[in-house]
Amino acid sequence: MLSGRAKDLIIYAGLKVHPAEVEAALRQVDGVAEACVFGVPHPSLRHGRRGGCGTGAGGGPAAG
Repeated sequence: MLSGRAKDLIIYAGLKVHPAEVEAALRQVDGVAEACVFGVPHPSLRHGRRGGCGTGAGGGPAAG
């Protein structure tokens, strides 16, 4: 289980991306119960990272 975040900001091509805001938007999509957004080093971006994410589906037998 992951806990916390090493950095609260992803810089992508000069744009500041807040993972928590992207996660909140992803959770608004039907069928998405969980979301985790993180920065991934990108070889062609000198001072930036690209975003990555993982999602978990909701609505299964364990769902409330």
